[in-house]
Parts: sequence; structure tokens; C-alpha cells
Amino acid sequence: MTGEIKFYLQDENYGFIRMESGDIFFHRSSVVGDIKLREGDEVEFELTERRKKPCATNVRRAGGAQ
Repeated sequence: MTGEIKFYLQDENYGFIRMESGDIFFHRSSVVGDIKLREGDEVEFELTERRKKPCATNVRRAGGAQ
């Protein structure tokens, strides 16, 4: 799936990805590699469920950009 970083609180280690169907939570531990994410970055991810709520895993920049 793809989306755009809505916001990422680096000090708190979490953020949200904006999608047409709604915002998706992600945790820093779900980000692939040591990339810096910023508001507006296009990302690819897998959608899973955590505590009965959707969340993103394997979050990476769209197109493999670093």
C-alpha cells in the first residue's frame, strides 16, 4: 500500500500515514532501515492489525528512495 506521512513525532517514535480511507498509525520499529521521515514523504507499507486496530509495518520510502 502507499500513502503520505501526515506527521511523525521522532521523539515519541510514532506517526501517522495519510490514506484516502483514513490515517494509519505506525511505530518507528516498523520503519525499514535508518531513514528520516518527514511530513509529506510518500511511503510504501504493509497494513496489519495491532490491538484490533489497523497499523502500518515495513514502512519505507516509495520507489525505494533513501
